[in-house]
Amino acid sequence: ERKDVSLKVITDHVRAIAFLIADGVIPSNEGRGYVLRRLMRRSIRHTWLLGEEKPLLEKFLKQVIKLMSKPYPELETDKDYILRIAKTEEERFSQTLKQGVEIINDQVKQLKKSKQKIISGDIAFKLHDTYGFPVELTAEIAAENKLSIDVTKFEKLMNEQKARARAAWKEEEKEFAPIYNKVLEKTNASEFVGYKEFRADAKIVGLIVDQQITKEAKAKQKVEIILDKTPFYAEKGGQATDTGKIFNSKGIAEVSEAREGLGELVIHKAVIKKGSLKVGQKVSAQIDEKRRRALMRAHTATHILHWALRSLLGTHVKQAGSLVESDRLRFDFTHFEALTKEQITSIEDMVNEKILASYPVRAYTTTLEYAREIQAMAFFGEKYSDFVRVVESGDFSKELCGGTHVSNTSFVNLFWIKREGSVGSSVRRIEAVTGALLFDRLRDDEKSFDGISKTLGVPRSDVLLKIAKNTEEYDDVKKILAKKTKDSVKEEIEKLASEAKSLNGLSVVTRMIEGAQVSVLRDYSDLLRQKLGNSVVMLGSDAGGGALLLASASKEAESKGFNANKWLKKVQPLINGSGGGNAHLAQAGGKNPEKINKALEKALDYASKWAKKASEK
Repeated sequence: ERKDVSLKVITDHVRAIAFLIADGVIPSNEGRGYVLRRLMRRSIRHTWLLGEEKPLLEKFLKQVIKLMSKPYPELETDKDYILRIAKTEEERFSQTLKQGVEIINDQVKQLKKSKQKIISGDIAFKLHDTYGFPVELTAEIAAENKLSIDVTKFEKLMNEQKARARAAWKEEEKEFAPIYNKVLEKTNASEFVGYKEFRADAKIVGLIVDQQITKEAKAKQKVEIILDKTPFYAEKGGQATDTGKIFNSKGIAEVSEAREGLGELVIHKAVIKKGSLKVGQKVSAQIDEKRRRALMRAHTATHILHWALRSLLGTHVKQAGSLVESDRLRFDFTHFEALTKEQITSIEDMVNEKILASYPVRAYTTTLEYAREIQAMAFFGEKYSDFVRVVESGDFSKELCGGTHVSNTSFVNLFWIKREGSVGSSVRRIEAVTGALLFDRLRDDEKSFDGISKTLGVPRSDVLLKIAKNTEEYDDVKKILAKKTKDSVKEEIEKLASEAKSLNGLSVVTRMIEGAQVSVLRDYSDLLRQKLGNSVVMLGSDAGGGALLLASASKEAESKGFNANKWLKKVQPLINGSGGGNAHLAQAGGKNPEKINKALEKALDYASKWAKKASEK
């Protein structure tokens, strides 16, 4: 009966898996992606229950595609993609499943022995939080064994974790919300005019100093300034804040940050640099134009990058977060594997092609319904009002976006991907630069290349050839040095072995090897034991300004009862050290290198006494 249930679970789930992936859903920890991940992980576990721990989802999905691709041709079209997603998720989850099942099985055994019926919420939380083991699977395994989990305790721990993560901004909200409410009672939302203007005439409607509403802010005071209108973009949607200044004939404030407060107020965080500013005064609000243009270049480049990723990798690619700074951007996206060098180059080429083609970029406000009709990209799960802002780049990119952008793709100048990597399960990250920042990098590269050319004493065109030749010569020198080092080590070992003390049939070597790393001490120790047979060796070193001791015993000495770890413990206090090991090998590090020789003398004395007792036995 249990096998029959497993077969039905797998049969049902693999159909859903195939169609979900074909529809562009990929495994994740939220929304539709989480439903897919649960289906896949439950299927994988039931293949294990049937006695198969090797990957099988791919085989099942091939059969689904074969049987159902006639009425649903998209299954065959996306076959390779569906199978790759399944294979990646199954490989990733197999180790998690193995660890989780072992922990749960141990718990089940313990509960059955004690005749208890509930798996603790702590265990369920640890499996979820530490091992990534879904609580649904824990509950299912518990039910199969006629057990349950302490859901109340599990949810309590989950809520505590979420509360800790939200603690910082929660406190800030509690602290400042009343202040902003008081400001809102006397004014309306701040009007943002920064899409078209870099400078605006405005009126101060609120000042906050030291978390208190005030009528005046004076020189050197940190202040939050609220205006009736502003060109400052408040950080949101991944785009960094504007900076600049707010001023009039009475005072100047340097603005380091603009952020949204309650009721769409824009809060300008600033320092009064000169004079004072008062509520009700008329002021000029001026953003740093150079910075804003750099932000606009990077933001438009982000949209073009999003288009390129979806065009090259597939429509499963969705934005999972972004950060837009001055000529620098970070873009997180859903994808199941690392990009190849060839793919990265292709993406750069695609983005730069659109930049150099000088496509117009336009932004407009429209209804959410119309935005959906024209298939503008939106964040899944995001709440939108009835009216939204759409940003179009040429005829290839349409996204809902409240950020600032250049008016033509050519203003982005150039685009280069700095790095690509993973930031989580099925989420990749691209970091890229554009505009002036990219020109700075190219200039720095040119200087570096000129420096290399000068250092090597060859023209720029011959640099690679010269490096290859130098590398070849270096490899030859390394081989010669390695041979010489090997010969010198052999001579050193012969010398040390000849100086070994013979104590009642036991050879003992205790020596200082100045400046040697622990790996060298190990090599010396191994070679000495091989040469001496029934032997014990303790070597010391003052590498790095500290003290090192390494003790070892041959198999023959060990079989007669000699313990290298006990030997080390007898002498390591002299070097103010700590460490350990086993009967065969032990090592310790300490703070008194000047006491190494004394420790080695004591080690020789200990070995001598041991050898005498061993011979008497």
